[in-house]
Amino acid sequence: MLYTLTQMIYPTYHRVPYRGAYTPLHRVETSLRADPITALHDHDLLEGGICLHGKGSNILYNRKYEYTSGDIQIVPAGVPHLSKAAEGESARWCWMFLDPLRILKDAGIENRDLLKAMVQNAYCGMFHPWEYPRLADLVEQLRILPMDRGEESLLACAFLVGQLVIECARIGNADAASRSVGRPLTRVTPALDAIRDHYADSDTMAEAAL
Repeated sequence: MLYTLTQMIYPTYHRVPYRGAYTPLHRVETSLRADPITALHDHDLLEGGICLHGKGSNILYNRKYEYTSGDIQIVPAGVPHLSKAAEGESARWCWMFLDPLRILKDAGIENRDLLKAMVQNAYCGMFHPWEYPRLADLVEQLRILPMDRGEESLLACAFLVGQLVIECARIGNADAASRSVGRPLTRVTPALDAIRDHYADSDTMAEAAL
């Protein structure tokens, strides 16, 4: 999906997507309003989402996407992001939060280094279902997967998550290499990040100015 590069440096805060006992797959449906984006948030879990209806915009780190009904997002742990509805519109999303490494480990897959490498180099962004139909189908299957059938549900969840990790790794971080409006801003993004993180540190700021 095409995107533009934002020229804003948004503050980011950490958000816990759910409270209580651990659950392999946590799902939540949320209605969005057209409130202005003033800050982003991140999670310590992978987040997949499907727009059930409506349209609006989504910011993932420094990329701004315009979404509509049926579009899908994949946000790895630690990536700042936020979604909003378009002006005068409403939107409803289903988001799924999961820890692929823990789910697959609990299923008996122990090659943590390989899995971690696959997750870290995986797809991050928003896409139309026809762009990556296999990935879209896996996200939809996780959205509708019954999780009240004990070991059967856990096994089915691990099976789908394993395929999700493989497909995301196969695609790679395609959006980072795609053409986009405003792409030259990527050249100064590291400097902007340094300013955001160290603006109160005079020594670090002096080095950044060199």
